[in-house]
Amino acid sequence: MKLLLENWREFLKEEELIKESVSDHYDTLSEDGLYKLNIEDLLDLRDFIVDFGADQYSRSRDTKNLYPTIMARIEALEGSEAEEATAQIEGVYSGEYAMKLAKAFIDRSKMGIDLASMIPDTEGLVEEFKRLREIVQEILEHAERSDNAPWHGWDYDKHPNSIIKSMGDLMNALTDLPGENVPDMNELVDERKEILTRYFGWVDSLRDLENYTFWQLARKGTRLGANRQDYIDSYHFIKDWVGED
Repeated sequence: MKLLLENWREFLKEEELIKESVSDHYDTLSEDGLYKLNIEDLLDLRDFIVDFGADQYSRSRDTKNLYPTIMARIEALEGSEAEEATAQIEGVYSGEYAMKLAKAFIDRSKMGIDLASMIPDTEGLVEEFKRLREIVQEILEHAERSDNAPWHGWDYDKHPNSIIKSMGDLMNALTDLPGENVPDMNELVDERKEILTRYFGWVDSLRDLENYTFWQLARKGTRLGANRQDYIDSYHFIKDWVGED
């Protein structure tokens, strides 16, 4: 998991979705260079200087000269819509990295949540991931109690059919392909097919929980023939998907 998260961070850096802190390279900055920075970088530099204190930089002529320029640039850019726009991630529900999120989430819910949490401005997506995971976890707990409530008379927003639809809509949105020709389009098409195949497998396993519940297989219930092991396997698949808290 740790290696996956590190690889994800490297991918985001390559896609310029997250960047190293500009303060990491403070010593190489010039006053002219400040005019190329966006407001987030300038705020980072301001906080960097404030946190360390002016006395730390009294020996550096460059640093003493940079601070007023940093503050002037921040003031000039604070009301700029163009700069605000650069802080947003374009196409959060499309593209290669969105497919990586879809693939991570359909494989392991917590993996998808962890990866999405690393990207700015995806709070809504993270909340939807968490919502789906929490409801599936509730369905799983009912199955373990041999309680059919999710399938009979439960709140429709928490009904398995509603969750399946929500998951399907989400997977379709995340795997939406660009309208124009882009490099490696064939790879994206293949990736989309793989993700949707995994989604349909997830759906089959979730639906199997109804039979797992009905036959009380959590209690090593009645003999059921060939399908019995399939329902048990589906239970373990969904349990692994939900993961531990």
